[in-house]
Amino acid sequence: DLHSFPTRRSSDLSFKGNTQITSFEELQYFTGLTEIGEKAFEKCTSLTSVKLPNTVTSIRHAAFLDCGQLASINFNCCKAEINYEAFENCTSLANVTLPSGTYPEGYSCFFGCTSLKSFVMEASDDLPDKWYEGAFSQCTNLETVVIYGKLLRGPNNFKDCTSLQTVTYLDNTPGTSYNQNFKGAASGIQFIIPEGSAETFLHQGYVNLSDKSALPIAREELEDEVARIEAMATAKL
Repeated sequence: DLHSFPTRRSSDLSFKGNTQITSFEELQYFTGLTEIGEKAFEKCTSLTSVKLPNTVTSIRHAAFLDCGQLASINFNCCKAEINYEAFENCTSLANVTLPSGTYPEGYSCFFGCTSLKSFVMEASDDLPDKWYEGAFSQCTNLETVVIYGKLLRGPNNFKDCTSLQTVTYLDNTPGTSYNQNFKGAASGIQFIIPEGSAETFLHQGYVNLSDKSALPIAREELEDEVARIEAMATAKL
């Protein structure tokens, strides 16, 4: 009876390297499952879609690493932390939406997902401050991101994201500087930020800012504002 399946970790099921699995929508019925275990589906190279049970609270290290055909992952309203390298090199994954309470918390979570075009986090309360790096590095087709900046405290999270167009921050911090996070990324990225947080982003080197109303702040205005802030800082010395 799948609805009463006893296991708590999918690693107990030993799917690693299974090239026969193509779809696993039935996983949603494993309602005793709280963890997608370390490397549980690693190198399941024929796997195209998965729907998680809403009881999952953790997607462990390399859980879906190198699942090159995985195009769809349904998080099914679970509240889970996504560990490092969980979806690295899932090169067919095109769009990811994380339900409220689910968040990436390890380095290289989506590294090398070269078909990924959009990544959206739904609004969440009480997310932890995390320090990770390279979360979306080399996602060369990534265009749109909606995320909490406090999760981006390490470097290179958007390194070499050469198609990136818009990043929307759900909180008033960029996490770390523009140069640290966007090395090799597309130029002219539009950053949509909460109203009243422009000064914080300016200090970290961000330009092309818009507030929640999506009214762009001209580069000239930004340069004037940076000069004003620097003058104030110098005056206090």
